[in-house]
Amino acid sequence: MTEPSETGNGNPVWLVDAKRSPVGFWFVSCAGLLLLAAAVVLGLHLRSVAELALAAILVTGGFLFLSVAIVLGASRGGAAFFPGEEVVRLFGRSSADALTVPLADLTGIAVIRRSELWGKDDSPVLVSSVELATRSGPTLHLLEFASLEDAREAALMFRTVLKLPVTEPPEPALPEDSEPDDAPAAAEQPPTPSGTARPQSMETVEPPTVPPLVQQQIRVGPGWGLGIAVLPAALFCLLSGGLMLAGVKSTGVLGFLFGPVALFTGVGLGALWIYKAFGAETIVRTVRALDQTHRCGPFHWRGRRLDFDSLPLRCRIRSRGPNGFCIEALAGSHLLILASGAGAGTQMPAAELFELARKIESGW
Repeated sequence: MTEPSETGNGNPVWLVDAKRSPVGFWFVSCAGLLLLAAAVVLGLHLRSVAELALAAILVTGGFLFLSVAIVLGASRGGAAFFPGEEVVRLFGRSSADALTVPLADLTGIAVIRRSELWGKDDSPVLVSSVELATRSGPTLHLLEFASLEDAREAALMFRTVLKLPVTEPPEPALPEDSEPDDAPAAAEQPPTPSGTARPQSMETVEPPTVPPLVQQQIRVGPGWGLGIAVLPAALFCLLSGGLMLAGVKSTGVLGFLFGPVALFTGVGLGALWIYKAFGAETIVRTVRALDQTHRCGPFHWRGRRLDFDSLPLRCRIRSRGPNGFCIEALAGSHLLILASGAGAGTQMPAAELFELARKIESGW
């Protein structure tokens, strides 16, 4: 981690450096332009259907390379303090995609140590994060470390710039003679078929039995974070996979083996792009749980549930670099990601995302 850097009087002081790949941008751009040039040359001397198919693959491949180059060339992620404006900006997929919070609305720099359960893994992972606490409730996630000392060191460096106090919220602990299954939240869970208490976990959504405190539909739209690269990738995979299967007599075992893989990859990427562009996720927050469901056209399916009961529920805004912003809802060792891909150019800009996080956390 580099120290916060200032480029001059009144210029931004970078708390977390933005990421940019100029070498990758030029290399991938040149590769894409070469593919498009080859497609043009081939298109001027078409003699067969096979050459037409090859030209189509070159065109889609060229646009795929150029879209990846755009992602690599943008200044993505990072956070900076602007002394002249007295604001902190958390950046998403570009310098124009930012969440701006006045310094007066920040209450401190929080160093938070917590255990996380990733996926279906039963072994918790200890992580230490540095976050900016706000008066509204949701925090701004800056950095994450495996070591608590590294997180403390980073927070002290940020304090020299922001002049805010560093806090370490107390960690919830069980009595020494108790087991995790003796916790009240776990005891209230219905027993599993084996008769043992089921620990609190992320579960599939069930219809809430209590009135919702917050019910919100989230639409990101066609401009979602990685959509600019996912769409040409889906078209390239669909076209190349379909042509390999159609010409399996010519491609032989390669077409038989890799054609279906490319085709199904294209279908998956295309379905993801369509859902993020035209679908929506619905968030229902009750006094005990946070439910997530998804809908796209006539199709709808259950998402995840974050049970918290007596545990505190908190939300933080996190920059995912090229994929824009998202809300991370946290309770105990579990985490639920909401509105991934939000930001500038979408139906859920950063300011509205922050307000939604406040409503979910407060319940009103």
